[in-house]
Amino acid sequence: MKTIFLTLVMTVLSAVAYGQGFRGVPWGASMETVIKEEGQPYEKKDGLLVYEREVDLKSRRNIGVYAIYIFAEEKLVRTKYILNENVSEEDTYISLYQDFQDIITSNYGKPKEDEEIWRGEDMESYASRNLWSYYLSDGDLSFMTLYETDHAEILIVLSSEENEITLEVQYVSNEFGYLEDKVQKKKAKRDF
Repeated sequence: MKTIFLTLVMTVLSAVAYGQGFRGVPWGASMETVIKEEGQPYEKKDGLLVYEREVDLKSRRNIGVYAIYIFAEEKLVRTKYILNENVSEEDTYISLYQDFQDIITSNYGKPKEDEEIWRGEDMESYASRNLWSYYLSDGDLSFMTLYETDHAEILIVLSSEENEITLEVQYVSNEFGYLEDKVQKKKAKRDF
């Protein structure tokens, strides 16, 4: 059972590299196609489907995530995993971030960008690695890793705002991602 689940997770995470989109659903698919593949969503809004799922990472098995499908002009354009469970220690967030990095790097190669982002200009020079979890929870430190594939851009972000830590992995279709910008521009034009 453990082997089957790990194989499923690795297949899901590698789907983008083979042009299959996210979790076996191709980029440009309709909401109906996603629902047929994933079942009934936890939440459904205009242009958005949210599922509660689990992924298996190196440091922790069965970590709870939201699998989010984002649509523009009725096509799947962007997806993301967002951690949806509380982690007892801030260090664990950094470990989970590194686990996502390791899995995605093994599937797609080295990232285009891999950064630690400090809120204060001087902070990086005196901040001890031992205190990174403290700086993360305080909002003074964020992490960002960007990958580019033939079919999608993948962004892993670990950040904190108002003492709430967020870990997400976002996939944006190279072919259909522009549709989301197009829809947002139409809305902005209509609003003003």
